[in-house]
Amino acid sequence: MYGAFVVLVVLFNLAWLISVIHLGFRDRTWGFPAGAVLFNISWDATAAFGGYDQLVLAQGVPQWLLISPFVIGDLICVWQIVVYGPSQFPQVSKRTFYLVFGLMAATMLWAVPVFNQGFSDESHGTYSHFMTLLAVSVLLPVMLYNRRSLAGQSVAAATLWLGFVVTIAALVLVAPSLPFPMDAHRELAIYLCLASVVASTVYFIAVLRMKQRQGSENRQLEVATPRPVG
Repeated sequence: MYGAFVVLVVLFNLAWLISVIHLGFRDRTWGFPAGAVLFNISWDATAAFGGYDQLVLAQGVPQWLLISPFVIGDLICVWQIVVYGPSQFPQVSKRTFYLVFGLMAATMLWAVPVFNQGFSDESHGTYSHFMTLLAVSVLLPVMLYNRRSLAGQSVAAATLWLGFVVTIAALVLVAPSLPFPMDAHRELAIYLCLASVVASTVYFIAVLRMKQRQGSENRQLEVATPRPVG
């Protein structure tokens, strides 16, 4: 059972990352919230460079081999923010945008190593990964609300993210059979995962409703547009 969960988690996560990268290039924006992607890089880099004794999802698999594709994907998302970011915030200068983003990066990239210091049993990257999961799940609907559009997002991408989060939550709920310890802060892990499921569900519903509203507006526009005669 554990192996099946691992395969689903990796496939959902990788498919979602590829999807938002594609949508970002298509719409000339980014689909991975800026704060969340920096937090995510912090975890991925920590894992890829051997920051954990044994990854929560990598029993017997070299850490760098499993995590490297995600680090590359994170860096592509950061590149999209750097390239397309200033045009998304015309009210601020490029210098101000890059200064703020640089400060965010300098702060967030250290988040996971510092977070890990507070847990003596964080040798598997469990709690910091769940914290990253919640950060992305919360910031996705925030990004959707701020943009008021599906730029860089889609129903398919929202479905993949929800599937990823639900699979992680299911993994935690069968924790007694997992090959890593989680007894010390089991309640925290369950809370972080369930909160992520709630936030991701809200995001999925919001994306779906926005897509339906856009489809309705497009149909109304087609009806209102006079057809050429002859």
